[in-house]
Amino acid sequence: MPVVNVAETKLGSSHRAALPVLTLKKLDADRHGVIRKYRKDHAVVLHETGGYFVLRSADVDRLGNDRRVGPSGTTLP
Repeated sequence: MPVVNVAETKLGSSHRAALPVLTLKKLDADRHGVIRKYRKDHAVVLHETGGYFVLRSADVDRLGNDRRVGPSGTTLP
């Protein structure tokens, strides 16, 4: 499951507030179910550690090919 860290300046606090927060507890309880649930209404969710999960494979592909997006130097499992 890919994780994308987005700088706070790129995604303002109003957008962050609109995103659901994915917790480790939710992932441990039902990893596939919770991702399936969020994917219906959101392309990205905020992870409780501060990173972002991109939920749709087409979006992951698009980000992977976008020269404006680069690695942050940190990753989460």
